[in-house]
Amino acid sequence: MDEFTKNFVYFLAARKSGFPAELLDRTKALLLDYLGALCAGWGTRPFQVLLKGRNQGMGRNLSKVPYLALQYGVAAHALELDDAHRYACVHPGSVIFSTALPMGEYLGSSGKDFISAVVTGYEAMCRIAYGLDLKEQYKKGFHPTGTCGPFGAAATAAKLLKLNVKQWESGLGIAGSMASGSMQFLMDGTWTKPFHSGWAAHNGIHAALLAKNGFKGPSHILEGTYGFWKAYGEAKDKSQVLEDLGQRYEILKTTVKRYPCCGHTQSSISALAELIQEQGLKPETVKEVEIRLSKFAMPSVAEPESLKRNPKTGADAMWSIYYGAAFTILKGTLSIEAYKSKFLSSTKLRQIIDKIRVVADPTLELLFPEKWPSIVTVTTMTGEKLKKRIDYPKGDPENFLSWEELSEKFSQLTHSLLSKKRKSSIIQQIKNVERIKDIGAMTKLLRSSHR
Repeated sequence: MDEFTKNFVYFLAARKSGFPAELLDRTKALLLDYLGALCAGWGTRPFQVLLKGRNQGMGRNLSKVPYLALQYGVAAHALELDDAHRYACVHPGSVIFSTALPMGEYLGSSGKDFISAVVTGYEAMCRIAYGLDLKEQYKKGFHPTGTCGPFGAAATAAKLLKLNVKQWESGLGIAGSMASGSMQFLMDGTWTKPFHSGWAAHNGIHAALLAKNGFKGPSHILEGTYGFWKAYGEAKDKSQVLEDLGQRYEILKTTVKRYPCCGHTQSSISALAELIQEQGLKPETVKEVEIRLSKFAMPSVAEPESLKRNPKTGADAMWSIYYGAAFTILKGTLSIEAYKSKFLSSTKLRQIIDKIRVVADPTLELLFPEKWPSIVTVTTMTGEKLKKRIDYPKGDPENFLSWEELSEKFSQLTHSLLSKKRKSSIIQQIKNVERIKDIGAMTKLLRSSHR
């Protein structure tokens, strides 16, 4: 067993339920945020296609658990509203919660065991990502959520299944052969990005179940000669992987999104929305907009420029800083309404896009990944230049959303799906999740809303 596996697995396998109040509160907040994204994603085409012809009832049927996790993961990540970890550059919530909810329901897990599994999954997924050179991984065309996700999901499931240390080792070893996720979706606006979250949850559950049944996975899966870190873009310094283990929790370093778009655009959209609100800007008063980003962000949201200026699908548009900024100028904010066909074909929106210029700023690159900042400058028709820089957009751990703000986001995302009474019931369950005897009470309440 390699150093990471030995230290990490022994720690997590032995970790008992019970966490500091701050950790418990943040887990509840992220669960509420996840459920809002999940419900909103039920109406998307990727989820509906995946759902077609499938029986959603589960009960205690183990064969349906991985597939339900796949569905949850796709829905939760479909609208780019799920949480993100900027240091690890992964979307843990859409993988970890999508694993813990159906697996916990099948097992009849308590709320305490559910929380322990979720925290464990965040730790595994994010810390394993620390062992990678992110820039090298993206250069190779891998999506970190897809590659690191199966480990996080396997750890979540292993915790719920109460596997022993040898089973844990095999589970992670099996998950290492399930790591996948191509960034090619950036080139044609297709649906595989949310699939990465769902597939990671699906595969992680299978990995843990195989290990429980005695299937042997390789040891040294991370640091081995042909291990995960070497294959997917090894970093020179892995000190963060085990740093402050048991004292620093990755779930506390996770960002929730205020806007439905790539994390690399959150600061830009926040800055632009604040300028519009503060200055009373209207589309007709804007002459030009300059957006400065880190060089690392450019390939995801600004390049190739011809494609990003002319998104053909909603998936294209979610990954276009030009489109997101233009819609924000048009409407004052960015919402899921932006990805409707009437806006994708809007002449007025295209005219605003023509006013936007995006520039790679080397000074911002130096701050990555501790910060994902942006500098936005709006030039008005009168020649006035209005400038705003945001280092920590609303939702970052340093500027986290309040429970009231998260509840409002949840309410907005579920307004057409859930009655006021059901919303209230779900929120109350989340507030007291550590007291729930069977987490299935929550999943059944949710699932009945999209049948």
